[in-house]
Amino acid sequence: MIHGIGVDLIEISRIKNLYKRQSRLVDRILTINEQHKFNQFNNEQRKMEFLAGRFATKEAFSKALGSGLGKTVSFTDIDCVNDEDGKPCIH
Repeated sequence: MIHGIGVDLIEISRIKNLYKRQSRLVDRILTINEQHKFNQFNNEQRKMEFLAGRFATKEAFSKALGSGLGKTVSFTDIDCVNDEDGKPCIH
């Protein structure tokens, strides 16, 4: 069932700059499951792409719910995983 539509775009360079300045950024955005996947990447650029992608996914999902992030929903309340075909799924 579709509750709403949410869209979000982010520049990877913005996430990269935040990542350099905030040591806890990964902990604040990614769930434990997502952190395991993030840590499997050896390439720094791929890590930033993954982090930016999850950030944008969670922002868009929260917009679709109509709540936004903050008071009732946090980044780590939203777990985005890929199924065996690579399709992203929200838990």
